[in-house]
Amino acid sequence: MLTQLSRLKLAFFNRPRYQRILVYLTIIYLSYLIALGLVLPKAIVAFAPEKISQVLGRPVSLQGMHINPFNYRVNINQLAVKEKNNQDFAGLAQLQFEVHFWQSVFNQALVIDHIQLQAPFANISRFQTPGGTQFNFDDIITTLNQAKTPSESDTNTEQSRPLRIILGELNVSAAKFKFDDKITKALIDYPNINFKLSQLDTEYLMLPNPASVAKTSSTKNAVTNKATPVTTAANTTPATSAANATTTIVHNQFVAQLQDAHAGEVSLAGQFQLFPFKLVGDVQLAKLKLAPLWQFVADQFNVKLGTGELSIKAHYQVDLPEQGELQLTAERGQVIVEKVNLLNGDQSVITLPLLAVDGINVNLAKQRINIKQIHSEGLSLKAKLDEQGIDLVPLLMPKSMATTSSTATAPEASEAIVANPTTSQAVADNSATENANGWLVTLDGLSIENYDIQLEEQKLSKTAQQWRVYPLDFATQTIVSDLKAPIEYQLSFGLNDKGHFVSKGQVDVLGQAISANLKVEQLAVAQFQPYLEPYVNMQLKSGLFSSDGELHADGKGKAIYQGSVELDDLNILDNIRKAPLVKWQKMHINQLDFDQQQNQIKIDHLRFEKPYAKVVIAKDRTTNISNLIVEQQAINASNAVEQTAQTSTNAVAPSKTAPKQPELSLDIQKISFNQGSAFFADNSLTPNFASGIEQLEGHISHLSSKPNTKASVDIKGKIDRYAPVTLKGDINPLLDKPYLDLDLVFKSVELTSVNPYSGTYAGYYIDKGQLSLALNYRLEQNQLKGSNHLVIDQLKLGKRSNSDLATSLPVTLAIALLQDRHGVIDLGMEVSGDVDSPSFSVGSIIMTAITNVITKAVTAPFSFLAGLIGSDETLDKIPFNAGQFTLTSREQASLDKLAKGLGDRPMLQLSLEGSVNAVNDSQVIAERMMKRKLAALANMQPTELPADLSPSQFPSQGPLANALIKLYEQEVKANPEDVKANIASETKDTPLSNEELTTRWHIALYNLSVKAQTVSQGMLGDLAQERAKSVKAYLVDSKGIAPERIFLLESRVSLNQDAAQVNMSIEAK
Repeated sequence: MLTQLSRLKLAFFNRPRYQRILVYLTIIYLSYLIALGLVLPKAIVAFAPEKISQVLGRPVSLQGMHINPFNYRVNINQLAVKEKNNQDFAGLAQLQFEVHFWQSVFNQALVIDHIQLQAPFANISRFQTPGGTQFNFDDIITTLNQAKTPSESDTNTEQSRPLRIILGELNVSAAKFKFDDKITKALIDYPNINFKLSQLDTEYLMLPNPASVAKTSSTKNAVTNKATPVTTAANTTPATSAANATTTIVHNQFVAQLQDAHAGEVSLAGQFQLFPFKLVGDVQLAKLKLAPLWQFVADQFNVKLGTGELSIKAHYQVDLPEQGELQLTAERGQVIVEKVNLLNGDQSVITLPLLAVDGINVNLAKQRINIKQIHSEGLSLKAKLDEQGIDLVPLLMPKSMATTSSTATAPEASEAIVANPTTSQAVADNSATENANGWLVTLDGLSIENYDIQLEEQKLSKTAQQWRVYPLDFATQTIVSDLKAPIEYQLSFGLNDKGHFVSKGQVDVLGQAISANLKVEQLAVAQFQPYLEPYVNMQLKSGLFSSDGELHADGKGKAIYQGSVELDDLNILDNIRKAPLVKWQKMHINQLDFDQQQNQIKIDHLRFEKPYAKVVIAKDRTTNISNLIVEQQAINASNAVEQTAQTSTNAVAPSKTAPKQPELSLDIQKISFNQGSAFFADNSLTPNFASGIEQLEGHISHLSSKPNTKASVDIKGKIDRYAPVTLKGDINPLLDKPYLDLDLVFKSVELTSVNPYSGTYAGYYIDKGQLSLALNYRLEQNQLKGSNHLVIDQLKLGKRSNSDLATSLPVTLAIALLQDRHGVIDLGMEVSGDVDSPSFSVGSIIMTAITNVITKAVTAPFSFLAGLIGSDETLDKIPFNAGQFTLTSREQASLDKLAKGLGDRPMLQLSLEGSVNAVNDSQVIAERMMKRKLAALANMQPTELPADLSPSQFPSQGPLANALIKLYEQEVKANPEDVKANIASETKDTPLSNEELTTRWHIALYNLSVKAQTVSQGMLGDLAQERAKSVKAYLVDSKGIAPERIFLLESRVSLNQDAAQVNMSIEAK
């Protein structure tokens, strides 16, 4: 054997030199192939996992490794690092890379054709231990730190440029990453991660203004398509690489896609250089679920995030010069948050379908952020307000912040505010200064649409009140963070579907000023009733408030509002009596000017359509007005005093001399009424009294609180539909010493309507009569002077009443003395008084004057008659009894005197014109018509009716009583028993006997049947003409006056309705 080897060795050395060299090279090459292709992979697979495991302190496994010694391609398969419990921690399915050896040598750089990682993964977890919070890789870091030797370059501060690396492509596919936070129960899982880096050159220099990566290639195509390495890049020096770049080669371009377990996706694409560092790219987050991320902070909030998605995209550029500061810019950024649902338990409290921030541009060097628009729509918010505040505050506030806030005391905050009254202004100034030297944010527009805010209020009202603000729309124009320019805005929202609010204007934040148009449309005031209940005994049944005007206000106390105000269909009920108190169809102010600083209110025209008011005096003589205010408990008042005193003690006045607030200045150009009415009832009387004023119309002009101004009053109406009432004159109740000069006139008021008063105080009921009253009052310097003209026509008393309050004066004698032969009582009285006197009362001084006149009449009747009857007598009018056209002896006596005068003056001619008193004559004609119908129903002739038949003298039973009931049913078309039931109901507190009840029932049926009769104008015209004929016939036939001296004027064409008489005028022949 040795001999054979020796022969081979000898033969080898005997070969030519070049052959021996070839053999040596072949042996070396084969050894290289065997070592690199077979031995080294086997050795690494056998020994590397153990060595790595010792370094990391973790189990490490490697399934296989292959090295191609020809092209230096390396494959590593199934490399895994385990947890100590043998669970997967990190690893990869396959790692492949190929190194260009000779290019690396020639370019003095590490040139790699490609690197491919298949299915790399990492499982990171965080957990709580007795020693604190730890990650599942903390033990690896600890092991590495312990293994580090002091000789390693911890203290080496010398910086050297790293080796240049040229890489054709780095491709990571099907990577997985999972982070399991066992503390917060949060889980972040990206089961599919792909990354691609093309044409890496660590010394490549980018162009100054690189094009957007998004424009050069599609993200998905860039991830999936493999790029061919550019070997010429290895020969390009750093200085010339940028200049020689072509549009077909893009260096250092990367694309990444991360897809999470919830269909969310993160996409990155860009280009970079390392020295100096520069990064340009696009980032996009699509439909990233927020609920898994919320778990990281869920324990800090009482609210839970049910759903939510986040989408972000932007183009960015990062520069880090070798000598300079970090530069960052972002363009075309967009952030979209949608489908957000915040839960309190299982109940949704906030939902947000969409919040989009669009057109975001950021420049770190210039410290500028520009945002094109913020848009949000469909927010739905549900909250509750009670004594503890709004329930959403503790839900949305982090628990750590709530704990910190609870340690601060309110008195300290109050003292800080009081101690520095200019805090708000100082903050505004500081904000302006900081914005001038720092970041500036510009928002081109803010848009909010269809917000829905639902609030359950339990703090100010006894019962829970539901309020809904929907749809809430809000928009602004440009907003700059320095707040130097005013912000233009538009705001509109509905309130409980019972009113709409619109505002458009601008707000100056630094100047603390607002200038805006405010518009309120059809706001139902009834929904505020629960907040009035603790204070007033009335119910806002209905009412619609509207206003349209301009508001100008600032933080210095300026507040000016100019516009119109309407309050329509108002109906306020008396809660105690459940009856209307005040109502109107329409209240309109065409122009309202309010100035808070001047404490001034100006109104051009205040107009009321169909206003109505009701005043009721109860049996205890209290009124429905006096009971409106709810009496508060004394303890509430004392608490309020204590709180006020405490506040006064703690408060520190910002200045010793506060500016004096001017007195309120009120100026109303005109107040008008149209088709108004009022109702008055006095239930303290027996029987009860009720009356109304209808057809109330008129105006009050130039009402002002300015000195030396007077308002003119002109108001008219009718009492109980027929009797006119007028009020005219001048007033000014707004002065310190009010002024008035008024004339109040009542004409032909039916005295039967005041039977409760006459029965109670005079002791008699009234069967017939009318009252006319003319009052004039002047109030100046608190001194009242007035004159009263009282006329009672055709007064006829009925039966006595049994009132304990009746006067002791002989009423029948007084009427007989005061009433002239025409049935008229005419009294004139002067009154005066000092309104500063504690005992002053207008009613008392009037009653005193009337009492004095009556007392004088009944105590000295002959002296009183001498004063009333003069030697002169007016003969130009011949009065007639109501409804009559025949002359009585009294009228004939007057005509006798007139005939004597005409006989003494033969050249005089007399013209006669008949007239009527529309109210009185109509009343008698109507009563006569009623009596005819009554007689017919009773089967008797009208002449058979009792002569003294009247409401109070009506038979309680018999044919006439039955006929009256039938007549009421026939004429009024109503059930007479309802009238009787109403009377019984009104007097239930003081029950009546059957006789008294029947009497009052017949009085009511009688009067209502009379009112139901219709008297035409033709009837009144014929009556007037017949009166004129009666006068002429008497003068011609009885007194011998020539008929040619007496002329009858046509009374029916233009009927005079002022009085029941014949007006005469004398003319020469």
